[in-house]
Amino acid sequence: MRLYNVMCWIYGSDPIKYSRLVGGGSLPEDRAVRCPEEWDRMAKAWQRLPAEYQP
Repeated sequence: MRLYNVMCWIYGSDPIKYSRLVGGGSLPEDRAVRCPEEWDRMAKAWQRLPAEYQP
């Protein structure tokens, strides 16, 4: 599961560049469909986090 999560985030960050991760026993296609949305959600959370701790 963790491997799929990491692969999903990598794929979601740039689906064209990392298209080779999908299928072939790597990242399942039904999961890959949701990866760009997961990546966007995670990236936004990381951007908000430092802002919460700035003086």
